[in-house]
Amino acid sequence: RYPEISLVQARKAALDAIAKMQFGSDIVQEERDRIEAEEAAKAAELTVAELCDRWLATDAKRSRMRGPRFGTLRSEANLKYSISQVERHIKPTIGHIKIGKLTKRDVERMRDDISAGKTAVDVKTKKHGRARVTGGEGTAGKSVRTLCSVLNYAIREELLLVNPASGVRIPSCRKIGRYLTKTEQAQLEAVLSEMEQEAKFQKGCAIIRVLMLTGCRRNEIESLKWSEIDFERGFVSFGKSKTGAKVIPFSRAAIDIIEAQPRLMSCDYVFPSLKINDWYKGLPKIWSEVRNRTGLHDVRIHDLRHNFASILASNGASLPMIGAM
Repeated sequence: RYPEISLVQARKAALDAIAKMQFGSDIVQEERDRIEAEEAAKAAELTVAELCDRWLATDAKRSRMRGPRFGTLRSEANLKYSISQVERHIKPTIGHIKIGKLTKRDVERMRDDISAGKTAVDVKTKKHGRARVTGGEGTAGKSVRTLCSVLNYAIREELLLVNPASGVRIPSCRKIGRYLTKTEQAQLEAVLSEMEQEAKFQKGCAIIRVLMLTGCRRNEIESLKWSEIDFERGFVSFGKSKTGAKVIPFSRAAIDIIEAQPRLMSCDYVFPSLKINDWYKGLPKIWSEVRNRTGLHDVRIHDLRHNFASILASNGASLPMIGAM
């Protein structure tokens, strides 16, 4: 543009371009090649931390899993988990390395450092919040998988040719299968009956009972909506779940607990929060109190799902039936 380039300079540049074309040069393609080379050079200067930020802002928001979930929006909780892995484990260990110089050995070193607990921290996050990061082999494996997704994104964006995390061995996670004995189930039932007498525990105890009676995932019941329940036929249609939309049967006992919940006209959720149109978030504290009173300190909320399946199996239910329920 004038006056950045004078008329004389522009004419000279035009004559140079005409001369190149007369000698058979494709000046348009040469300009494209120059721009691509500059972009490739800039991409090679990207650090792993900067690449992670790009991924979190774009590709991380949608599922890369195949099947019916491919391309669907990930839940807020899953996205927060990925952010935590990036900020607490990936960036502190290899975030400073430029992606063009990242090697498989760097990824293995990251895995080993996380496994050894070198990324463990205990810091205050909000007014009443605290981040306790412990690391370990399970976290190391998940962090490698997250990094692999980030680097695959870089390949799709033509920032990398190969994935340095491909082929990195992931520590085998210890499978935890905790089932309640009949005595422990009786203990749990007695404690729930006792705690239900206190108003502050009633909602949490109701959720725990529904989890025990249905084998659902915790977030499925916590965020259960009235519109998802068919009271007449005893079915619940989950619009969203870990495995996508699904319809499962609920027992009469579970339906009775749900029907007993007060229905607020201003809220869509069966177990509402004190916030407007939001679901209850206090279950972890209630479960902690339940474990303290029962002495079942090694039982997680998710173990109620395993226990539900084991009871069905012991009563002769087939694997397809257990899976469907």
